Amino acid sequence: MWTVSAESYSWRPIASAPLDEDVSLQVTDGRGKPYTLPNPSRLTAAGWVSSGKGTPLEVTPVRWRPYRGSPPPR
Repeated sequence: MWTVSAESYSWRPIASAPLDEDVSLQVTDGRGKPYTLPNPSRLTAAGWVSSGKGTPLEVTPVRWRPYRGSPPPR
């Protein structure tokens, strides 16, 4: 069974985001409340990008948590 503590998926300050790891982001576009992006992102030396396409994000990240991808294979 795949179990992970709820604490390991708590939202964390954006300044503590790891480099070159897929994470879930809450972002703001300046027009309303922060919202969660549906796909993983990563912080690179050049800035925040979409993990899937590598394109720069056009929103401002405000907090992060580990990405909940697929469970590990058995």
